[in-house]
Amino acid sequence: MKIRTISKPLNIIVISLFIGNSSYAAPPAPAPATTLSQAPLFVTSNEKANVLVILDNSNSMDEAANGSAAGSANANSKSEIARGAIQNLITNYTGKINMGLMAYQQSGVSQRHLHNSPYDVSFDPSNYNPTFSGTRDSLTKRFRTPNLSNSGQFIHYNIALPFYAGSDQGSAYCYTTTSDFDNIVDEVFPAGPWDTYRCFRNKLSTTDTAPTWQNISSETAQGFTTQFYQGNLAPTDSDLAQGILDFGSLITWN
Repeated sequence: MKIRTISKPLNIIVISLFIGNSSYAAPPAPAPATTLSQAPLFVTSNEKANVLVILDNSNSMDEAANGSAAGSANANSKSEIARGAIQNLITNYTGKINMGLMAYQQSGVSQRHLHNSPYDVSFDPSNYNPTFSGTRDSLTKRFRTPNLSNSGQFIHYNIALPFYAGSDQGSAYCYTTTSDFDNIVDEVFPAGPWDTYRCFRNKLSTTDTAPTWQNISSETAQGFTTQFYQGNLAPTDSDLAQGILDFGSLITWN
């Protein structure tokens, strides 16, 4: 996501927001003096903007700066961070520049549901350590989120990334017997081959033991109930940006 301001005729200021990092390009020699408008530019045609702020309004703005799903109204979303940056520009430069605001023109827009998907999860609370700073494929997990199907229990993970769907996919608890998390050797994008998962609406135990594949009795014994999906799960652009082609033997989403 980028917020870009362009000052004309000569001054150019670029503000880029990448995962919480901002960089500034120093302006060249001062441009000729600009007459400042005394009224909002959209109600007058006397003056034109000499600084244009372009606000990204794509789906990725619903995500947090670390890539996880947040929702555009969440204070940690890139959308809210961008709005805050624009508000700061207005506060700091009122009476100093003629600022314009623009967003991307979009067509054929359709509603998408945003889901957050923790990868390579553990349901075992003994694997949770909020001070952990090791590799993301470790058995020890730094983060946790409530297990909505098992009151008082949590899903523990080191990385979670978003995906979008045409409908609300609810909460899911999935397992596979073939995935090796964070392994970029066995699969090649876009050909795969991608791992097949069995997904359930509930995970009612804290064990990480994988069930016997497609054995309902074994799945029930490990806490997996109400199976609703079996199929391949392929990486999104967010996964590819993080170098993830394998999601782990246990994954969830909500």
